[in-house]
Amino acid sequence: MALNLINVQGESFTAKADEAIAAGDFVKSTSSNDVVTSSGLSSYVADDVKVSKADASGDENLLVGIAADTIASGAFGTIYTEGLFIVRAGEAIATGSTIQKAESTDQLEVEVLDVATNGGQDRCGKALTGASAADQYLVILFRL
Repeated sequence: MALNLINVQGESFTAKADEAIAAGDFVKSTSSNDVVTSSGLSSYVADDVKVSKADASGDENLLVGIAADTIASGAFGTIYTEGLFIVRAGEAIATGSTIQKAESTDQLEVEVLDVATNGGQDRCGKALTGASAADQYLVILFRL
């Protein structure tokens, strides 16, 4: 799915892709423990942060952002952590609803956050417009 960014206030970071990632894919961190020891406190090395598609059930817990552009495996790319986006609804969503990434897809698809089930840990933003049913589009404020 093409990325439909409306506005971003510079909330992004650079990461290395562990696999091919399409513009607009939700991404998760795939970095290992203790990777920063190679660069130390005095410098940040982009290799320290690695990402891959968040496309499996449970990946919404590891969500770190949305790919700004298509990134080849092993290449570096920009990951948005905040902004206004047009996304597809995975279900009916009322304006103002707190939303989460839809499970089992890496595409920009969201659903209403089920706070009773997960306590809000999967929240990724707010619906600024609503969607009457699945596969309709809405504007969200994406913010981790």
